[in-house]
Amino acid sequence: MPSTTFYNLKYSKQKEMLDSAIILFSKNDFDELSVRSMSKELGITTGAFYRYFGAKEEFYVFMVDYTLEQYWEKQKQLMKELGRPVNMQDVFEKDPVQADFWKNFYRSSLEIRLKYYFRTKDNPLYKRKLDDISALKMADTYSQEEKEVTAFAVSVLQYVITSFKYLEHRDYDDDEMFQILNKMLLNGFELGKPKEEAHHDHQSPVSSDFDE
Repeated sequence: MPSTTFYNLKYSKQKEMLDSAIILFSKNDFDELSVRSMSKELGITTGAFYRYFGAKEEFYVFMVDYTLEQYWEKQKQLMKELGRPVNMQDVFEKDPVQADFWKNFYRSSLEIRLKYYFRTKDNPLYKRKLDDISALKMADTYSQEEKEVTAFAVSVLQYVITSFKYLEHRDYDDDEMFQILNKMLLNGFELGKPKEEAHHDHQSPVSSDFDE
């Protein structure tokens, strides 16, 4: 998250910097950028960059959150204009900068994407997934903790899919695989909480607690 110093700037100055950053990350891979080059594009000194945003990785994680929220807003506006549901491609056709930003995000290292996905605090993706799950049929059969764990599992699913593809040298389409697995998870959730615990036939020390 940006510092209080950043939020004390005029809103127009904040927006100018953040919009410049979206364009910057739409044209460049994050891993190839330095704090100096980012600061230059934002029109600030490197010292100001650290005061406003902290580390390079923290800034990028924030920018992914910010761009995601901009995407949702554009999607909402487009739905009103067209009077129908719109998909990701609809938004990208209207806003090619968004399209390029996300292409570069998925080309970034697994390490930076790990930092993005594996968090819950101040994470709009996790919050949105939790809201979506809480609105599903049969959601009231689960505890709040169970809904939170499910929301987190869905939030990190894209990272898991991409990581498996990288580790196993597969060539499947990430988005198609996400849609399949996401549907599997949510369809199972909508069946409601089982009355009896399932028997675990394949427990291991890395996936389950040891029995006393």
